[in-house]
Amino acid sequence: MKIGILGAGKIGPKFAKEAVTIPGVVIHAIGSRAQERADRMALELGAIQAFGTYEAFIESAEVDLVYIATPHVDHARLTIACLEKGLPVLVEKAFALNFAEATKMVLVAREKKVFLMEAMWSRFMPSLIKAKEWLEQGRIGNLCSIQADFGFPATFNPASRLFDPRLAGGALLDIGIYPVFLALLLGGKPTEIEATALFGETGVDEEVGILFKYPGFLANLQASLRSKTPCEARLFGSEGTITIHSRWHHSQQISLSFNDDRADETWQSPDAWTGYRYEAKHVLECLRAGKTESPLWSLDDSLELMSVLDQIRETIGLRYPGE
Repeated sequence: MKIGILGAGKIGPKFAKEAVTIPGVVIHAIGSRAQERADRMALELGAIQAFGTYEAFIESAEVDLVYIATPHVDHARLTIACLEKGLPVLVEKAFALNFAEATKMVLVAREKKVFLMEAMWSRFMPSLIKAKEWLEQGRIGNLCSIQADFGFPATFNPASRLFDPRLAGGALLDIGIYPVFLALLLGGKPTEIEATALFGETGVDEEVGILFKYPGFLANLQASLRSKTPCEARLFGSEGTITIHSRWHHSQQISLSFNDDRADETWQSPDAWTGYRYEAKHVLECLRAGKTESPLWSLDDSLELMSVLDQIRETIGLRYPGE
Protein backbone atom coordinates (compact mmCIF):
# COMPACT_ATOMS: atom_id res chain seq x y z
CA MET A 1 0.00 0.00 0.00
CA LYS A 2 1.46 3.32 -1.11
CA ILE A 3 0.47 6.05 1.34
CA GLY A 4 0.50 9.76 0.59
CA ILE A 5 0.53 12.31 3.39
CA LEU A 6 -1.14 15.69 3.02
CA GLY A 7 0.27 18.12 5.57
CA ALA A 8 3.90 18.52 6.64
CA GLY A 9 3.39 19.02 10.36
CA LYS A 10 4.27 16.83 13.33
CA ILE A 11 1.53 14.21 13.06
CA GLY A 12 2.41 12.88 9.59
CA PRO A 13 5.87 11.52 10.51
CA LYS A 14 4.51 9.94 13.71
CA PHE A 15 1.88 8.07 11.69
CA ALA A 16 4.34 7.20 8.93
CA LYS A 17 7.01 5.68 11.17
CA GLU A 18 4.55 3.18 12.63
CA ALA A 19 2.64 2.54 9.41
CA VAL A 20 5.77 1.43 7.54
CA THR A 21 6.37 -1.35 10.08
CA ILE A 22 3.46 -3.14 8.40
CA PRO A 23 4.73 -5.42 5.60
CA GLY A 24 3.88 -3.95 2.20
CA VAL A 25 3.31 -0.37 3.38
CA VAL A 26 5.44 2.50 2.06
CA ILE A 27 5.23 6.28 2.26
CA HIS A 28 5.17 7.28 -1.39
CA ALA A 29 4.17 10.96 -1.59
CA ILE A 30 4.10 14.12 0.52
CA GLY A 31 1.96 17.20 -0.06
CA SER A 32 2.50 20.54 1.64
CA ARG A 33 1.75 24.23 1.08
CA ALA A 34 5.48 24.79 0.54
CA GLN A 35 7.81 22.78 -1.71
CA GLU A 36 10.68 23.07 0.74
CA ARG A 37 8.66 21.47 3.54
CA ALA A 38 7.39 18.74 1.23
CA ASP A 39 10.93 17.97 0.07
CA ARG A 40 12.23 17.88 3.63
CA MET A 41 9.54 15.47 4.83
CA ALA A 42 9.89 13.31 1.72
CA LEU A 43 13.61 12.99 2.42
CA GLU A 44 12.93 12.14 6.07
CA LEU A 45 10.33 9.48 5.24
CA GLY A 46 11.79 8.12 2.01
CA ALA A 47 8.90 9.28 -0.15
CA ILE A 48 9.43 9.36 -3.92
CA GLN A 49 7.03 12.20 -4.72
CA ALA A 50 6.89 15.66 -3.08
CA PHE A 51 4.40 18.37 -3.98
CA GLY A 52 4.49 22.03 -2.95
CA THR A 53 0.72 22.48 -3.10
CA TYR A 54 -2.17 20.35 -1.91
CA GLU A 55 -3.79 20.69 -5.33
CA ALA A 56 -0.74 19.28 -7.15
CA PHE A 57 -0.65 16.34 -4.74
CA ILE A 58 -4.32 15.50 -5.30
CA GLU A 59 -3.93 15.79 -9.06
CA SER A 60 -0.73 13.78 -9.47
CA ALA A 61 0.15 11.65 -6.42
CA GLU A 62 0.28 7.94 -7.25
CA VAL A 63 -1.01 6.51 -3.98
CA ASP A 64 -3.46 3.93 -2.64
CA LEU A 65 -4.40 5.94 0.45
CA VAL A 66 -4.22 9.60 1.43
CA TYR A 67 -3.58 10.42 5.07
CA ILE A 68 -4.76 13.99 5.72
CA ALA A 69 -2.80 15.51 8.58
CA THR A 70 -3.61 19.21 8.15
CA PRO A 71 -5.40 21.52 10.62
CA HIS A 72 -9.12 20.82 11.08
CA VAL A 73 -10.21 23.73 8.88
CA ASP A 74 -8.80 22.03 5.76
CA HIS A 75 -10.17 18.55 6.37
CA ALA A 76 -13.49 18.80 4.52
CA ARG A 77 -12.12 20.60 1.45
CA LEU A 78 -9.15 18.28 0.99
CA THR A 79 -11.08 15.11 1.79
CA ILE A 80 -13.78 15.89 -0.76
CA ALA A 81 -11.19 16.77 -3.41
CA CYS A 82 -9.41 13.43 -2.83
CA LEU A 83 -12.64 11.44 -2.87
CA GLU A 84 -13.72 13.04 -6.14
CA LYS A 85 -10.42 11.84 -7.65
CA GLY A 86 -11.15 8.34 -6.38
CA LEU A 87 -8.47 8.44 -3.67
CA PRO A 88 -9.25 6.58 -0.41
CA VAL A 89 -8.84 8.85 2.61
CA LEU A 90 -7.85 8.51 6.25
CA VAL A 91 -8.43 11.97 7.73
CA GLU A 92 -7.12 13.08 11.10
CA LYS A 93 -9.50 13.83 13.92
CA ALA A 94 -11.44 15.98 14.29
CA PHE A 95 -13.14 14.64 11.16
CA ALA A 96 -14.25 18.12 10.13
CA LEU A 97 -14.97 21.56 11.53
CA ASN A 98 -18.62 20.78 12.20
CA PHE A 99 -21.47 18.37 11.49
CA ALA A 100 -22.46 20.15 8.26
CA GLU A 101 -18.98 19.69 6.77
CA ALA A 102 -18.83 16.09 7.98
CA THR A 103 -22.16 15.33 6.32
CA LYS A 104 -20.88 16.61 2.96
CA MET A 105 -17.77 14.45 3.27
CA VAL A 106 -19.80 11.33 4.03
CA LEU A 107 -22.25 11.99 1.20
CA VAL A 108 -19.41 12.26 -1.34
CA ALA A 109 -17.66 9.14 -0.02
CA ARG A 110 -20.84 7.09 -0.23
CA GLU A 111 -21.81 8.48 -3.62
CA LYS A 112 -18.36 7.79 -5.09
CA LYS A 113 -18.05 4.50 -3.18
CA VAL A 114 -14.54 5.46 -2.03
CA PHE A 115 -13.09 4.52 1.36
CA LEU A 116 -13.17 7.20 4.04
CA MET A 117 -12.39 6.95 7.76
CA GLU A 118 -11.65 9.36 10.58
CA ALA A 119 -8.24 8.66 12.11
CA MET A 120 -9.56 8.03 15.61
CA TRP A 121 -6.54 5.90 16.46
CA SER A 122 -7.64 5.20 20.06
CA ARG A 123 -10.49 3.06 18.73
CA PHE A 124 -7.92 0.49 17.63
CA MET A 125 -5.79 0.40 20.78
CA PRO A 126 -5.85 -3.09 22.36
CA SER A 127 -6.19 -1.48 25.81
CA LEU A 128 -9.45 0.26 24.91
CA ILE A 129 -10.75 -2.83 23.16
CA LYS A 130 -10.00 -4.86 26.30
CA ALA A 131 -11.61 -2.30 28.62
CA LYS A 132 -14.75 -2.28 26.45
CA GLU A 133 -14.77 -6.08 26.55
CA TRP A 134 -14.54 -6.14 30.35
CA LEU A 135 -17.38 -3.64 30.59
CA GLU A 136 -19.63 -5.60 28.22
CA GLN A 137 -18.86 -8.81 30.13
CA GLY A 138 -20.26 -7.18 33.26
CA ARG A 139 -16.97 -7.43 35.14
CA ILE A 140 -17.76 -4.27 37.15
CA GLY A 141 -21.52 -4.77 37.30
CA ASN A 142 -23.73 -1.93 36.16
CA LEU A 143 -21.91 1.13 34.83
CA CYS A 144 -22.40 4.11 37.16
CA SER A 145 -20.03 6.73 35.78
CA ILE A 146 -17.22 7.44 33.34
CA GLN A 147 -14.43 9.86 34.13
CA ALA A 148 -11.86 10.84 31.50
CA ASP A 149 -9.51 13.78 31.12
CA PHE A 150 -6.77 15.04 28.81
CA GLY A 151 -4.72 18.09 29.66
CA PHE A 152 -1.27 19.56 29.18
CA PRO A 153 0.18 23.08 29.53
CA ALA A 154 0.54 24.13 25.90
CA THR A 155 3.15 26.75 25.05
CA PHE A 156 1.20 29.84 24.06
CA ASN A 157 1.64 30.93 20.46
CA PRO A 158 -1.27 32.91 19.02
CA ALA A 159 -0.37 31.77 15.49
CA SER A 160 -0.23 28.04 16.31
CA ARG A 161 -2.98 25.61 15.46
CA LEU A 162 -3.82 25.23 19.17
CA PHE A 163 -4.46 28.94 19.78
CA ASP A 164 -5.44 30.38 16.40
CA PRO A 165 -9.26 30.46 16.06
CA ARG A 166 -8.87 30.62 12.26
CA LEU A 167 -7.36 27.12 12.49
CA ALA A 168 -10.17 25.95 14.81
CA GLY A 169 -7.76 26.01 17.73
CA GLY A 170 -8.72 25.22 21.30
CA ALA A 171 -8.95 22.30 23.66
CA LEU A 172 -12.20 20.71 22.50
CA LEU A 173 -11.42 19.69 18.91
CA ASP A 174 -7.77 18.92 19.57
CA ILE A 175 -7.81 16.91 22.81
CA GLY A 176 -11.32 17.13 24.24
CA ILE A 177 -12.44 14.96 21.36
CA TYR A 178 -10.76 11.97 23.05
CA PRO A 179 -12.85 11.91 26.27
CA VAL A 180 -15.99 12.64 24.21
CA PHE A 181 -15.11 9.76 21.89
CA LEU A 182 -14.68 7.39 24.85
CA ALA A 183 -18.07 8.25 26.29
CA LEU A 184 -19.74 7.69 22.92
CA LEU A 185 -17.87 4.43 22.36
CA LEU A 186 -18.99 3.02 25.69
CA GLY A 187 -22.37 4.65 26.17
CA GLY A 188 -23.59 5.96 22.84
CA LYS A 189 -25.12 9.40 22.40
CA PRO A 190 -26.09 11.01 25.72
CA THR A 191 -29.63 12.11 26.53
CA GLU A 192 -28.42 15.41 28.03
CA ILE A 193 -25.25 17.48 27.57
CA GLU A 194 -23.91 20.18 29.87
CA ALA A 195 -20.63 22.00 29.30
CA THR A 196 -18.67 25.06 30.32
CA ALA A 197 -15.38 26.58 29.20
CA LEU A 198 -12.69 29.13 29.91
CA PHE A 199 -11.53 31.16 26.91
CA GLY A 200 -8.07 32.60 26.38
CA GLU A 201 -6.93 35.88 24.88
CA THR A 202 -7.18 34.64 21.30
CA GLY A 203 -10.78 33.54 21.86
CA VAL A 204 -10.24 29.78 21.80
CA ASP A 205 -11.42 27.39 24.50
CA GLU A 206 -8.43 26.63 26.72
CA GLU A 207 -10.32 24.68 29.38
CA VAL A 208 -13.51 22.65 28.89
CA GLY A 209 -15.64 20.71 31.34
CA ILE A 210 -18.34 18.40 29.96
CA LEU A 211 -21.08 16.33 31.63
CA PHE A 212 -23.07 13.70 29.76
CA LYS A 213 -26.21 12.16 31.21
CA TYR A 214 -27.29 8.66 30.23
CA PRO A 215 -30.04 6.41 31.55
CA GLY A 216 -28.38 5.10 34.71
CA PHE A 217 -24.95 6.74 34.55
CA LEU A 218 -22.99 9.95 33.94
CA ALA A 219 -19.81 10.80 32.04
CA ASN A 220 -17.60 13.53 33.51
CA LEU A 221 -15.09 14.75 30.93
CA GLN A 222 -12.34 17.39 30.92
CA ALA A 223 -9.84 18.90 28.48
CA SER A 224 -7.21 21.52 29.20
CA LEU A 225 -4.48 23.44 27.38
CA ARG A 226 -3.60 25.15 30.67
CA SER A 227 -2.56 22.37 33.01
CA LYS A 228 -1.25 18.83 33.17
CA THR A 229 -4.02 16.46 34.19
CA PRO A 230 -3.73 12.74 35.07
CA CYS A 231 -4.83 11.70 31.54
CA GLU A 232 -6.57 8.66 32.95
CA ALA A 233 -9.97 7.14 32.28
CA ARG A 234 -12.00 5.32 34.90
CA LEU A 235 -15.16 3.32 34.48
CA PHE A 236 -16.95 3.03 37.82
CA GLY A 237 -19.44 0.23 38.24
CA SER A 238 -21.67 -1.20 40.95
CA GLU A 239 -19.14 -3.98 41.61
CA GLY A 240 -15.77 -2.48 40.71
CA THR A 241 -13.66 -0.09 38.63
CA ILE A 242 -11.79 -0.32 35.34
CA THR A 243 -8.83 2.07 35.09
CA ILE A 244 -7.24 2.86 31.74
CA HIS A 245 -3.86 4.17 32.80
CA SER A 246 -2.11 7.31 31.60
CA ARG A 247 -2.09 8.38 28.90
CA TRP A 248 -5.34 6.58 28.51
CA HIS A 249 -5.98 7.34 24.82
CA HIS A 250 -2.99 5.17 23.90
CA SER A 251 -2.45 3.29 27.15
CA GLN A 252 -0.40 0.13 27.40
CA GLN A 253 -2.04 -1.01 30.64
CA ILE A 254 -5.49 -1.27 32.20
CA SER A 255 -6.52 -2.62 35.58
CA LEU A 256 -9.63 -4.00 37.22
CA SER A 257 -10.39 -3.60 40.91
CA PHE A 258 -13.39 -4.95 42.76
CA ASN A 259 -15.50 -3.64 45.65
CA ASP A 260 -15.27 -6.96 47.48
CA ASP A 261 -12.26 -9.12 48.41
CA ARG A 262 -11.55 -10.40 44.89
CA ALA A 263 -7.97 -9.81 43.74
CA ASP A 264 -7.25 -6.97 41.35
CA GLU A 265 -6.44 -7.79 37.74
CA THR A 266 -4.03 -6.08 35.36
CA TRP A 267 -3.85 -6.36 31.59
CA GLN A 268 -0.69 -5.32 29.75
CA SER A 269 -0.47 -4.65 26.02
CA PRO A 270 1.68 -7.23 24.18
CA ASP A 271 3.63 -4.48 22.37
CA ALA A 272 4.41 -0.79 22.62
CA TRP A 273 2.76 0.67 19.53
CA THR A 274 0.98 3.96 20.15
CA GLY A 275 -2.02 3.30 17.93
CA TYR A 276 -1.05 4.56 14.50
CA ARG A 277 0.10 1.09 13.51
CA TYR A 278 -3.16 -0.55 14.60
CA GLU A 279 -5.11 2.12 12.74
CA ALA A 280 -3.07 1.76 9.54
CA LYS A 281 -3.31 -2.04 9.69
CA HIS A 282 -7.08 -1.83 10.01
CA VAL A 283 -7.35 0.53 7.03
CA LEU A 284 -5.16 -1.78 4.94
CA GLU A 285 -7.43 -4.72 5.82
CA CYS A 286 -10.50 -2.69 4.85
CA LEU A 287 -9.01 -1.69 1.50
CA ARG A 288 -7.91 -5.24 0.71
CA ALA A 289 -11.44 -6.44 1.50
CA GLY A 290 -12.97 -3.83 -0.78
CA LYS A 291 -14.71 -1.99 2.06
CA THR A 292 -15.60 1.70 1.77
CA GLU A 293 -16.15 2.14 5.51
CA SER A 294 -14.65 0.73 8.68
CA PRO A 295 -16.82 -1.70 10.63
CA LEU A 296 -15.11 -0.56 13.86
CA TRP A 297 -15.24 3.22 13.37
CA SER A 298 -17.85 3.93 10.74
CA LEU A 299 -18.80 7.17 9.05
CA ASP A 300 -22.00 7.17 11.12
CA ASP A 301 -19.79 7.03 14.24
CA SER A 302 -17.89 10.10 13.02
CA LEU A 303 -21.12 11.92 12.25
CA GLU A 304 -22.44 11.20 15.72
CA LEU A 305 -19.21 12.43 17.28
CA MET A 306 -19.29 15.65 15.24
CA SER A 307 -22.93 16.18 16.17
CA VAL A 308 -22.09 15.95 19.87
CA LEU A 309 -19.07 18.25 19.47
CA ASP A 310 -21.36 20.79 17.79
CA GLN A 311 -23.77 20.56 20.73
CA ILE A 312 -20.93 21.14 23.18
CA ARG A 313 -19.72 24.16 21.20
CA GLU A 314 -23.24 25.59 21.11
CA THR A 315 -23.49 25.15 24.88
CA ILE A 316 -20.22 26.94 25.60
CA GLY A 317 -20.77 29.57 22.92
CA LEU A 318 -17.88 28.65 20.63
CA ARG A 319 -17.93 29.51 16.93
CA TYR A 320 -15.01 29.54 14.51
CA PRO A 321 -14.33 32.33 11.99
CA GLY A 322 -16.24 31.74 8.76
CA GLU A 323 -18.92 29.51 10.26
